[in-house]
Amino acid sequence: IPEWKVTTVDYYIDRYKEGDYEYQGFIVEIGAERVTNYYIFKIIIPILLILSISWSVFWIDRSQIEAKANITIVALLSLIAYNFIIDEDLPKLPYLTFMDCFILLSYFYTGTATLLCVYSFLRKLKSGKDLSVVDRYAQFIGPISYFAILLILLTYFYNLEATKGFFLGSKFLS
Repeated sequence: IPEWKVTTVDYYIDRYKEGDYEYQGFIVEIGAERVTNYYIFKIIIPILLILSISWSVFWIDRSQIEAKANITIVALLSLIAYNFIIDEDLPKLPYLTFMDCFILLSYFYTGTATLLCVYSFLRKLKSGKDLSVVDRYAQFIGPISYFAILLILLTYFYNLEATKGFFLGSKFLS
C-alpha cells in the first residue's frame, strides 16, 4: 500500500486447546506505520498556503475592501474545493483526527478573515471612523492564535496516541 511502510513482520505457528479440541494455526503479525511526508507536503502545506493568502489581506490598504473581500472569499472557496480533492485520501472515521481538526481550524480562520474584512468596512461606513486597528491586530493575533491552537492540538493528539500505544503515523495524521 503506497501510504504505508512495513516495519516488522513476525510469523509463527500457534497451538492451543479450546474445550476438547486442539487447534493449530499460522499467525502473521505485520507492523506498519503511515508515511507522513505525503500528508505534510500534499495536504498540510497547501492548506497553510491558502490560509496565509487569506490572512495577507490585513496588509492591504483598508480602503481596498473589494480586493480584500475577493481574496478572502476566493481563499475560502479554494479551501473548500481542496477539501473535496483530498477527501479521498483521508480515511472515513467516526472520530476526529488531528488532520480533521487541522482542516476545520483552517476553515474557521479563513472564514474569520473574511468576516473581519467585512466588519472593518461596515464599521467604517457607519461611523466614519478609521478602523485600521482591526487590521493591525489581525495581522499578528490571527496567525499567532492559529499556530498556538495548532500546537495545542498537535500536543493533545500526540499525547493521546502515545498513551494509547498506537504508532505515531497510524491514527495521528490520518
